[in-house]
Amino acid sequence: MNAFDLVVLIAYLGIMLFIGVRAMKKVKTEEDFILGGRSVSMIFVLLSIFASWTGLSGLFGTPQYVYTYGIAGAGGGSHFR
Repeated sequence: MNAFDLVVLIAYLGIMLFIGVRAMKKVKTEEDFILGGRSVSMIFVLLSIFASWTGLSGLFGTPQYVYTYGIAGAGGGSHFR
């Protein structure tokens, strides 16, 4: 890991901490945390559902492919049937 990688990593962690602290100050109740204060638009709800769906497909789909086709099934590419 060179100096540039370290700077990028520290900057990323700093940004994540900043966002977390700002969000922590806005959230007052458990309902605010879970439901976003009921002020979340439909596009964000749909994006959240899509992210969950694609994450689960990788979690369950990839191991099944590796089990069926061996380790070559994990690499992606045009060799999938």
